[in-house]
Amino acid sequence: MKKWEFMPDIKNQYKLIPWILKQFHNFVFQTEKSAFIWKLGERSLSYTVHEKGGGKLADVDISLAKESGSSPIAETRIFSVGLTPMKNVSNVDKGSISIELKTVGKRLKLAEERFDDLYNRFFPRDENGLVDWPKTTFWEQIRNSQRSKDTRIDLPLSQCGLNCIFCSTPVNGYNLKPEALRLLQYEQLQNAALEIGTAAKPGLRLQFFSTDPIAHPDIVSLVKLGKLAGYDSILIYSAMMCELADGLLSELIDAGLNSLDVPFYGVTAEVHDKVVGRSGHFECLMKVAREAVAKRISFKVHSVAMNINSHELEKIPKFVKELGGHFYDFLFVRDDGCSRVPVRELTPRISDLPKSVRRRLNLSIPCLGVGKDFRGKEDLTGASLSDRIQKDKDAHLDSRYKYEFADKCKRCKKRHLCSGVFPPYLEVYGDEEFEPFS
Repeated sequence: MKKWEFMPDIKNQYKLIPWILKQFHNFVFQTEKSAFIWKLGERSLSYTVHEKGGGKLADVDISLAKESGSSPIAETRIFSVGLTPMKNVSNVDKGSISIELKTVGKRLKLAEERFDDLYNRFFPRDENGLVDWPKTTFWEQIRNSQRSKDTRIDLPLSQCGLNCIFCSTPVNGYNLKPEALRLLQYEQLQNAALEIGTAAKPGLRLQFFSTDPIAHPDIVSLVKLGKLAGYDSILIYSAMMCELADGLLSELIDAGLNSLDVPFYGVTAEVHDKVVGRSGHFECLMKVAREAVAKRISFKVHSVAMNINSHELEKIPKFVKELGGHFYDFLFVRDDGCSRVPVRELTPRISDLPKSVRRRLNLSIPCLGVGKDFRGKEDLTGASLSDRIQKDKDAHLDSRYKYEFADKCKRCKKRHLCSGVFPPYLEVYGDEEFEPFS
């Protein structure tokens, strides 16, 4: 097997996993000895199998191996190999390709023995175990990626370990084998580093979002990179309070974190812990709040308006202020039919919410007094909610969810300022509460 030949940098069009497979292509497929021709496909982890004369015989997909639920031709600790023959391929050719793919699986196992060496060389560590960014092979590319706007980094692989009743993210996440997940996290680390780049001017913000950024094993290294890159504000949006309270928050602050955004679902452990499905979470949240305030980092708080916590919603902003934090808004459940409890049980009727809560919802429904405070606030793109609505752009922070209007809203003169509601809401409550402006 050839010695590693590291590229001096990885161009933006390359992802780490396809790049690794490309280095091993000749070894894994034994292209010189094979009875077939193996070509890299157009998709990132796909190959096509051809007879020596050139005719295509099959598609081969190499995916990351899951803990369960698949029946591949070959599987390793990291990869799963699947085969899709063309319709006119003979059983003899199918059998021959399948036999070769099983051998491919064995050679993939041998290749994987070199992966730790790859990780160590590609992401060298300092004495504290953090990525030593200036020693990475793509440091110059990071330095040359000048960012003139605020940067948002999404880390969707990171699972929070909670079981919030309103969430539609699967509890088991990606269900990948540990080594497969590890490789994918390294790819995500490299992609995030290139996205962070370097702040081209003072005052820029770096924000980490998605299911939960701190579940990524190298989140401290990414925060450290943000500080090296010159961002003035580095924020993490997290619900993993017990992990933060167990020393991780201190590490993040030391690395450069200066802003934290967390959820308060109630002012008592009884309500808050019931929402997140984890006993002791509220106690951890209080520890995190006290540490954040004591260390003088920005401590921001949001909540979600639900039936289960509707009786405590009004108390949350004052409670947060007394702790030394800043409460900025209530999120309305953006249900797409995948929350862990039925919509009727989960979602309050908007007009039943206190006016002080409605005013701070992240919707805009003028006839119900919803979103008066939120409308003037700028989002990460620099646009307010009403600006986005009037320009026919998605008005919400999460574009996965589509909103609709009641029939009576068609004649409303302020519809251009209105966000509407998610479809299941109207199925449950109808349009009785809406009063169009004429």
